[in-house]
Amino acid sequence: MGAMYPWEPNSRKQGGYLHHITKLEGPLNTLHIDHLDKGTVFAAQEFKTFCEEQAIEHVTITKGVPRGNAQFESIYRRVVPALAKLSLESSGNWYKFVGSSLKNFEFYVSTKCRQHSIRSSFRVKMRNKEDLRVKEIIDAKVTKQFQLQREGLRETLIEATRGKSQN
Repeated sequence: MGAMYPWEPNSRKQGGYLHHITKLEGPLNTLHIDHLDKGTVFAAQEFKTFCEEQAIEHVTITKGVPRGNAQFESIYRRVVPALAKLSLESSGNWYKFVGSSLKNFEFYVSTKCRQHSIRSSFRVKMRNKEDLRVKEIIDAKVTKQFQLQREGLRETLIEATRGKSQN
């Protein structure tokens, strides 16, 4: 792993992933968010007590293994702009909105299967305390992306019909 990570993933004899991690080792004592594999190490009681001791909020966002970069990009395209808009007043507190943004993103109805992603995956309804500000921002972003995609398709169709009429 080298100097990039302050811990060795194979050092399970000395406590595994939690052995060398302390909150003070992060740059400028900022909140550090990692994209982690949702394995047994991160569901263990030791990890939960570690997060409580270090005052770290552990938010799990995966419901399966992403099939490719497109799934990550669809999350980032919607959640990152929402976080930017929500933290305009205090840009240092953007991390406080991560949990509610991701919950609202998961609650959003998928255009492919016409259901909430939680409902289509697990066949259960998600109980969600509505945060209207987050929902409005995500809805606006999704609508804007849909309009841009629609305009791109129209332009492609117009160019294709022009090409056929010229031939």
